[in-house]
Amino acid sequence: MIENLSTGAFGAGIGRLLPVELAALEKAKTPLRLFLTLSMQRSGQHLIIRWLCQNLGDAIHFNFCHFRRRGLTLALMPRTGRRVVYQGDAIDDSGIQTAADLYPSLPAGRFAALLYSLEDHDPADPLLRRVIHRYRHCLRVLVVLRDPYNWLASTMQLQDEPADTTRRRLERCKRYLTNARHEDWPVSCPVTVVKYDRFVLDPAYRRQLARELEVPMRPAAEAALREVPAFGGGSSFSGTAPGADLRDAVFERWRHFVDDPHYLAIAQDRELAALDSALFPDVPSAAARRAALDVRASSDTT
Repeated sequence: MIENLSTGAFGAGIGRLLPVELAALEKAKTPLRLFLTLSMQRSGQHLIIRWLCQNLGDAIHFNFCHFRRRGLTLALMPRTGRRVVYQGDAIDDSGIQTAADLYPSLPAGRFAALLYSLEDHDPADPLLRRVIHRYRHCLRVLVVLRDPYNWLASTMQLQDEPADTTRRRLERCKRYLTNARHEDWPVSCPVTVVKYDRFVLDPAYRRQLARELEVPMRPAAEAALREVPAFGGGSSFSGTAPGADLRDAVFERWRHFVDDPHYLAIAQDRELAALDSALFPDVPSAAARRAALDVRASSDTT
């Protein structure tokens, strides 16, 4: 039986007592090869996940995971039951389904790798830290980061939400960026930070990442970078429509909000500017963006 974990006092007690696990672990070949990705929504993580899984050639991606009670354990599994199976050049996407449909939808056989993706999740979450610690000997953690100004534009384009909600998202984003800047993650295994801008623009960066993750570079995975993954409706601005200029367009999203007072109020956060300058100094059009938004880092003087 699968059920939501209560967020009340009773649920918190269960969370402390029950063991944690990764869902569908029986589908993995031995030796285990596991990946877990952390990112803010609208960070381009699905492009990177698809590239990784296509390079692996034999993998299952469990999308948008959280912890749910499954019998006497807490399993990290997809909120909407969505799994994507990669076998050679074939890709089988279940789409959104119920959590109960996840296990019946899994194909027969075992797979070389399993990947669990989480979005907007606190890296310091005790359950997450426990599950990472349990599988630390065979688990690779990837954190996908995007420059905060284009991320913010994509988020605001998609999400019709109160300003306070957007600011809470921003604070979580800043924690991700701060952890990356100081290389200080509250987990018990090494973390690989993947910068979306460099990943999209630089084949040498992708080759370096493939070597670090010990995966081959397959032509089909490189070719698929021209396509927009159909997760969350695709791009906040253009959906899943392909386009030769997509690579350049993703670095110009901020231009859509140069006259938006809500966006400008957030963009002029000096701590955010300092993190952006430290982590994304060479993002295309960064100088023009900083000038247009009148962005100054916290270390700047007037």
